[in-house]
Amino acid sequence: MKRLQKFSLGAAIIFILCGVGLMGVGFVSGAFEYSLTDWNITIGNYQVSGTKSIAETYQGVEELDFELGYCDIVIQSGAEFTISSDRVSSNFESYVKNGTWHIEANGTFGKSIWSGLDWLERKKSTVVITIPDTTLKEIKLDLGAGELKADSVKAEKLELEVGTGSAEFTNSFVEKAKLECGMGELNYQGTLGNDSSIECGMGNSKVVLTGKEEDYQYELKCGMGEIVLNGVEHTSVDRKIDSTTKDAPKIKIECGMGRVELLFQEL
Repeated sequence: MKRLQKFSLGAAIIFILCGVGLMGVGFVSGAFEYSLTDWNITIGNYQVSGTKSIAETYQGVEELDFELGYCDIVIQSGAEFTISSDRVSSNFESYVKNGTWHIEANGTFGKSIWSGLDWLERKKSTVVITIPDTTLKEIKLDLGAGELKADSVKAEKLELEVGTGSAEFTNSFVEKAKLECGMGELNYQGTLGNDSSIECGMGNSKVVLTGKEEDYQYELKCGMGEIVLNGVEHTSVDRKIDSTTKDAPKIKIECGMGRVELLFQEL
């Protein structure tokens, strides 16, 4: 009897190891591309979410409040406020309330042990957003590990937070901005008004402003990283740089261990 038990236990261990190995091969080869993300599965206290497509048009939008998580997002000009994608998480939410367009896309699998699998098997499906040629009152964008590309954005106020992902803005017109970059990458090209700020932790930020260096005044704070102002490097610094231009907008730049580069592009 003991010999049979030992044999059964040994066989069970072998089968388990073989099963784990086959699962690994299947995952690498793409066999799990739809097996997890296309179904709603509950394992213990953890929820594995499915997917869906989305195509909607909105009216009366004055502000944006997007929590983008792992998503790849493209924001571009269009005739209307629209959103479309062939494949997003079933937890993905997009709606307009009191003039504010909300998007909640934090993690296809939510905050669970499967979030790593979500990142690994995430298809390159992109969410496309169109915005008419209008100046929005406020834009709030919270980007986790995804990728954001935005063109011709106009806003009175912009708050952008980049985690480990990347964000790129081109032809942007913002009166007041707060640009934060953690460990990711931020590229911004356009205009920034008075009391705008650029904060960088361990990531890389590159900002190209319309105009000349003397059109602005600056407040620089830098730790172990570096701030490059129009080709001049500043490290371990805490200083203000005034402008000869009357009523020049002030830009505050803070850098921890990363890198911030500020360049200028004349019209």
